[in-house]
Amino acid sequence: MNELNPLQINSIVSIISTVAFVIIYLITVYQNRQTIKEMEKARKAEFLPKLKATLHFPAPTYANLKIQNIGKGPALNIDATIKFCSSSSESESSRIWKEPLMMAGEYFMFLLPQGGNIEQIIQNVNYIHIKGVYEDIFGEKHEFEDKIDLNEILQNLPEAHIIWKYDPIDKIAKELEQIATNLISRRNL
Repeated sequence: MNELNPLQINSIVSIISTVAFVIIYLITVYQNRQTIKEMEKARKAEFLPKLKATLHFPAPTYANLKIQNIGKGPALNIDATIKFCSSSSESESSRIWKEPLMMAGEYFMFLLPQGGNIEQIIQNVNYIHIKGVYEDIFGEKHEFEDKIDLNEILQNLPEAHIIWKYDPIDKIAKELEQIATNLISRRNL
């Protein structure tokens, strides 16, 4: 049998160590790429818009549809359909909503059928279905969909004992104070 001489042993050890270093290098490259992908995903999440539909009650028996960007980034090229649906499909009505830009925190209010009188709306509309798409600042498209069950909201509303989310008189007073402050500061310029 042939015994290995020291030169052959050195060659075998060199080959094994080179293969081990290559494997470790490839693992490191893979982990670095995964880290970069996670960092990119986290960076994009910082600017991700998110649209949410709710009912806004300016008075106890009146409501508006409110769609707000509750995300951290602007929503671009919004294209949505707002459907007012009843249990019978024949009385369904819909609206198209297109908006080129909606900043973070911004919202739009939409009039509901029957002038927003919730007691009259509930006679013809069971739920509101909002469905659409929008883009983020990176050009990626996102879908959104909300369904607002009016019967459920009306059942829960008396139990919550909500009159308004804010007192309209207090809000008007604060806005008037702000206007007065702005006028005084401009007059002093």
